Amino acid sequence: MAGDLFYITVRTLENPSYEHGITCSVNGFYKNDSSERVSFQPLPSQKANPCYSYTLAGCLNQLSPTFGKNLQTYLSSVLKCEPYFISPIAHPVNPWLVKQEKQIKVSSSEGVSQTVTPTHGYDPKQNRDWNEEFQTVKAFNTDSYMNRVQKDRAYMKVYQDFTDASIAGAQAIIEGKLTSLNPNEPVKQHVYVYNHIFFSYAVDTPTSYKDLTSTDQFPSFTQANHDIKGLQ
Repeated sequence: MAGDLFYITVRTLENPSYEHGITCSVNGFYKNDSSERVSFQPLPSQKANPCYSYTLAGCLNQLSPTFGKNLQTYLSSVLKCEPYFISPIAHPVNPWLVKQEKQIKVSSSEGVSQTVTPTHGYDPKQNRDWNEEFQTVKAFNTDSYMNRVQKDRAYMKVYQDFTDASIAGAQAIIEGKLTSLNPNEPVKQHVYVYNHIFFSYAVDTPTSYKDLTSTDQFPSFTQANHDIKGLQ
């Protein structure tokens, strides 16, 4: 290690069988002379053009003309889309995996009730059927630009509410505040239904899918991913 940030290997379309080593340093990216499983040389390449660039795309553009051509084609196609579809949307990034430093301040009756008797994401004022809401939004009319904007806004609202409710429910399960539907079985096989959301552990146990002949090493994780893709 020479104080660099990280090292990567790439294969270009010109020669897919050959791997190029790239170093990321505080000054940008450049090609090195490292060879996987043979030698590690993180310094700028002495055998060819090091392709200095402040961005990875710029470095790859010098390394592979085909990459640069395809990148330009892709960017041109993106710019032809409606501006709404390329506008960044803010999503919470792992908001409950890190400990919050700020103290909880109770300043309303709702805050008091959540502190005394937490509902873990369940809204007692309305009984929400998430599947019905998603299906209703997907059926919105998309004939005009404004209709598409309204559909995406409604979808993002339901998606954000569902995400918040799922996170709150998962927290309650991890903290042992919810009762499973099968308490007599091993902990990792417990399943829960709360706030119209089905929860289960996406982990593999010795008895998981023992009747299947699949070669998948992590079937539970794969199944959970397919469940999420089903919402798209």
